[in-house]
Amino acid sequence: MKNPNQKDIFGRREPIVAALCFSVAIVTAISSCGGPVLTPDSRRSAERERSSQARKPSRAEGQREERGTGVAQSRLCVFDYDLTLSSHACEETEGKPEYHCRLNRCGTYSWNSQCLGVGARQAVAECVRQKAFIGIASHADRDLCWEDKVVPMVAQDQFPELIHSPPYANRDMRVFYPAIDRKENWNCGACAYQMVPDISKPAAIGRIMRYYALRPESPEHRARVIFWDDSPDNIASVKAEMPEVKTVLVPRHGTRGDGGGCGITPAEIEEAWR
Repeated sequence: MKNPNQKDIFGRREPIVAALCFSVAIVTAISSCGGPVLTPDSRRSAERERSSQARKPSRAEGQREERGTGVAQSRLCVFDYDLTLSSHACEETEGKPEYHCRLNRCGTYSWNSQCLGVGARQAVAECVRQKAFIGIASHADRDLCWEDKVVPMVAQDQFPELIHSPPYANRDMRVFYPAIDRKENWNCGACAYQMVPDISKPAAIGRIMRYYALRPESPEHRARVIFWDDSPDNIASVKAEMPEVKTVLVPRHGTRGDGGGCGITPAEIEEAWR
């Protein structure tokens, strides 16, 4: 048997020893340069890491979940539109530029003229100040009323505290408000804004809750919702199906919407946040 240290006539080690030394040198060089030297244990560790990475939620999913946890368990403000955010036949708003009065082609009850509600801007601003989520639940028709009721909210800067706030249409923030003048943010099964004539107000609120990753079937999550509406019937249906929701009835002229009203006022804002 050959001596492992035996050299040939030129002073070189025998081939088997030289090959072994060459292999050791290559492994040492790879290791010293930061290259992967995979043992069975390291392979298993790498596989576990890849599996963990695969289970991580996407950025969009993570943001949606964060909206649900919110900042300090954020409240959700849900507003009816007609005679809540808007007014009709109200002496305090008619003819005053800051209330953006207009004659609509889209009819409401038996009338077409409308202005902002007396305290509509203040109500929305308070929700922004409280870092609450914001939604709209209306029985108006989105497509018929888009140019009369939806677009002016942005085009006329009716709610500047909302539209110019850092979270507006800013998905990089933990609490953010979807753009009002984008149709894709309206009327879907998990959209923040609803203008649908033929669904109940509890159903509309449930859709809005889902957008913000709140569960409509959860009493705890329903208790985070504040809902303003001028219709006693709508208030009654929400109380019956979602008893934990904080409901606030907005006064109007008479028992029906035909007579108009001044919309939400500071009194209803104060009642909601007590």
